[in-house]
Amino acid sequence: MIYRSIANRDYDRAVKYQKVMNRLRMLTREMGYEGLSVVKALLSIRGVDVGNPMPPNRVLEREDREVLKNVLENICSESGIQLKIKV
Repeated sequence: MIYRSIANRDYDRAVKYQKVMNRLRMLTREMGYEGLSVVKALLSIRGVDVGNPMPPNRVLEREDREVLKNVLENICSESGIQLKIKV
């Protein structure tokens, strides 16, 4: 979405999406997760099953996935971004 927004010269929207990403990255670092663990969890939350990350990456714990899902919903709602969550 960030790339598309910039390609369409919609810089305000690109900044909005980047702020969402920054908040999610800070949260997941605080939770002790980074990289593919987070990407795969977010895709799964969106309904795209891409399987578990390979070691040394860790699968997010059920409680952490729920926190990530709730925070994602809240951040997107606050930012005016419509997001369809499947799980």
